[in-house]
Amino acid sequence: EDEQGELHESRYDMVVLSVGLEPARKAQEAAGHLGIALNRHGFCELDEFEPLETSRKGVFVVGPFGEPKDIPDSVAQASAAAAKVMTGLADSRGTLTVDKEYPAERDVSGEEPRVGVFVCHCGSNIAGVIDVEGAAEYAMTLPGVAYATDTMYTCSSDSLSLIRDKIEEHQLNRVVVASCTPRTHEPIFQDTLREAGLNPFLFEMANIRDQASWVHNKEPQKATDKAKDLIRMSVARARMLEPLFKIDVPLTHAAVVIGGGIAGMTAANALGDMGHETHLIERTAKLGGLAHQLGTTIKGNDPAELVAGLEQRLIDNPNVKIHLEAELADFHGFIGNFSSTIAEKDGKRTPVDHGVVVVATGSREDRPELYGLGGSQKVVSGLDLERMLKEDDPALADVKSVGFILCAGSLDESHPYCSRTCCQQSIKNAIRLKEQDPSRTVHVWFKEVRTFGLYEEYYTKARELGVIFTRYDNDTPPSVNANGNVAVAYRDPYLGLDIDLPLDLLVLATPAIAAEGSEELSKMLKVPIQGDGFFLEAHVKLRPVDF
Repeated sequence: EDEQGELHESRYDMVVLSVGLEPARKAQEAAGHLGIALNRHGFCELDEFEPLETSRKGVFVVGPFGEPKDIPDSVAQASAAAAKVMTGLADSRGTLTVDKEYPAERDVSGEEPRVGVFVCHCGSNIAGVIDVEGAAEYAMTLPGVAYATDTMYTCSSDSLSLIRDKIEEHQLNRVVVASCTPRTHEPIFQDTLREAGLNPFLFEMANIRDQASWVHNKEPQKATDKAKDLIRMSVARARMLEPLFKIDVPLTHAAVVIGGGIAGMTAANALGDMGHETHLIERTAKLGGLAHQLGTTIKGNDPAELVAGLEQRLIDNPNVKIHLEAELADFHGFIGNFSSTIAEKDGKRTPVDHGVVVVATGSREDRPELYGLGGSQKVVSGLDLERMLKEDDPALADVKSVGFILCAGSLDESHPYCSRTCCQQSIKNAIRLKEQDPSRTVHVWFKEVRTFGLYEEYYTKARELGVIFTRYDNDTPPSVNANGNVAVAYRDPYLGLDIDLPLDLLVLATPAIAAEGSEELSKMLKVPIQGDGFFLEAHVKLRPVDF
């Protein structure tokens, strides 16, 4: 059935259902054994401002047992939970560490190169395009190759064990893995070589996923030919490799956190609680960031209380130094041994030696010239409405009809991404406006409603309160007449009618854009940014908070 109520019939060989997530039964059983509370849906009961804390002190939850979520959020939460554990064990750090033992390195200096090549299927990521078996057979014809094979997932424990076994069986002294990116997987394979008694730098990686199967997925033969070329080049490089040896250098156990919003404050508190000297740099005159502009959260909590609590903890933490109205002026060094200069508000320049940097510069609300924003007092942004509600703006008393246009200037060519907070913010405020005055009419135009996780409850609540939701797309967006009174003209897909709706107030959910100065900061830190100005993580799923 389409939006006009018309039924259509189609025949398919297979139908795949995208079903929702429910709590795992074993996880619920574990919660019972641990004595932690569950919510009415069977997920772990959590505090909005402490999303890892369960009802039992010292027990933390990460991943979808808190609520349905994707891999990046789960991995980031796992890092946060590890930080909480490290904070609790700060006084015991280093007392139970055990060094991993490796066999003595084999001296290969007098040996002719004997290269082992392992070509990865990566499920269908590579094998769905490239003839992996053929690539492995080709590798056996290359000079210096003593062994070659293909594996389903070369990074799996079984495949790593196979690599160790084949190194010993065939007396391999160089290894090439043809699979995905070395940015995430090279250390895994280097450690495997070390476990087999080889120097870890006698390893080479051919990225036949990113550089062949992904970019040439419509041309399997050409992709296969390119993969063979990449393998041939990697084997040629591997034959020339010589052992390298690491040296120990002292580390500076201090940190710099750039950005004094809730994320930066939380990170600085955690680092300080672990016992590390921490410098928190905020370019404005106060901590808290965008949280100061919010009246309440979608669950009714006060962000000001969270900010005040975090700030007091920072003030009380002897390991944390707060730098307000300050910026990073100079930065050089390498991981574990960075040297920075902080430009203070009084012209003072403070040198700081530190081992790590946390970038928590946040984002800002875009204010595009759309739908009369900036030209009419009756057209406001989401943060404008937050301020009006927070300050009990008397102008709201006369507002009897409100409209929200979601994705105003986003999910299009200019900003193709979802900002992740706009839907929740708009629905939160739509509910609040309705609850303040049930006679108000509230209309929401949307491309997609993305109230992920348990926030779907609030979308349902808004509909139950009478908030009207109407879909639009980039080809048929609503148009706004903001000359004097505001009116929205749109096509109702359900009624099939063109409607002109007068409003007392129109709210635009505009996209979040990168914080000011992000490009300059990325150049100083020598870390990449994306085309939209946001920082680029090492891997969106495996290392979502790392550079």
